[in-house]
Amino acid sequence: MLETVKNDKFFESVGLMQCFRIKERPIPLMYENDSYFAEEVGTTQILRSNILQNKVIKVYAGETRAVLLDAGTEVNGYPRFQFNGGSGSKVNITYFEKFVNATKMIKKTDAENGKIIGLTDRIILDGQNIIYEPFWYRTFRYIYIYIYIQIEAEDEDVTIYVPEYRQTGYPLKTESYVRSSEKWVEEVWEICVRTLENCMMETYMDCPYYEQMQFPMDTRLQALFNYSVSNDVRLARKALEDFHCSMTPEGLIHGKYPSAYGQIISTFSLHYIYMLKEYYNQTGDIDVIKKYLPDMDMILGYYDRKIGKDGLVGGLGYWEFVDWQKAWEKTRGTPAALAK
Repeated sequence: MLETVKNDKFFESVGLMQCFRIKERPIPLMYENDSYFAEEVGTTQILRSNILQNKVIKVYAGETRAVLLDAGTEVNGYPRFQFNGGSGSKVNITYFEKFVNATKMIKKTDAENGKIIGLTDRIILDGQNIIYEPFWYRTFRYIYIYIYIQIEAEDEDVTIYVPEYRQTGYPLKTESYVRSSEKWVEEVWEICVRTLENCMMETYMDCPYYEQMQFPMDTRLQALFNYSVSNDVRLARKALEDFHCSMTPEGLIHGKYPSAYGQIISTFSLHYIYMLKEYYNQTGDIDVIKKYLPDMDMILGYYDRKIGKDGLVGGLGYWEFVDWQKAWEKTRGTPAALAK
């Protein structure tokens, strides 16, 4: 039996709480904009179908077809596919950031010499007119986005309509800019802003394509750039609340939060303290910071208890990650002096 998410007057009067409660949303809703693919990519292996021009293509029984589409830049979005007919036909839709080659360096856009590797949705058609859209959004690389559709038509023809997508993300309003006589300077600035925008959803994300997680160290950097391009600090303020809610009785926050399972990266708790300091420096909002002052005491207390006889902080426990560098590759980013 599921309980309600809102307390009745009796529950409130005696301090009883439901397991799941609702409260006012602290950030705006994600935007959704109808968007279209920029062009179709053809190679010696994948011939152009002209689906963008003709708006529809047909795959005849027994055929196999592939369509490769390019959105032009990296986006987060809800792709939409429409099929008609083809009962029993199998459709593979693969979303990926770049073409890869295991034996040599190639450009991310080199479709001729690269392979397609990525997240794949698989659909079996029932012969009816259907529209498929994934429940969760998909993310594609910032230079190009490709969707590879393979149709294995069996008993009857399949009609494929031109795919579209609804681009989505946090409605960040960019209020600063960089101008330069050197074209590359502005291009780098645009890449940085677009990267930030793609990493801002319901939370900050270290990588919207892969993990889609809010790590304190990554989030700190994203929040700092957020302050540089916009006066909207609502997502940064929410991140502070998220990490506060992840505080453990021992005195460390989670290494990523919110998350389906707990993970402690002991060094990341310090970045939460840095985030509090930087939020105050940028906003002057001391009322927000006051709520989290006990968190700082708990974290510093945990570190204090880890000071060894030499006067230095020793093994912190959990994952003592510092940096992904070659010398610490075998210890997963943990300095060799601390590796067990």
